[in-house]
Amino acid sequence: MRAVKLFVDTGAWVALLASGDVHHAHAREAFAELRSRNALAVTSNYIVDETVTWLRMRARYADAAVFRDIIARSQESNRLHQRPSGCKAEAADIDLR
Repeated sequence: MRAVKLFVDTGAWVALLASGDVHHAHAREAFAELRSRNALAVTSNYIVDETVTWLRMRARYADAAVFRDIIARSQESNRLHQRPSGCKAEAADIDLR
């Protein structure tokens, strides 16, 4: 069982991928730390769609393509759980202790 589960929203994904974002360096460090802890990221398909749209319109198309690859690889390696839209979050998914 994983020790850490974290809900990741659009702002965090954008900060990670958009090199011009003011929080980019911090996001890279935070995601690296979570990866080293074998954390499970939880997000929704709404957030994935919103992030792709944001990256395509305000950053670069290449950033959006990289994001989709990250989502696919993370799901394949069980590092990401993508909840369907409208699905109630379980308490374990949002426990921030």
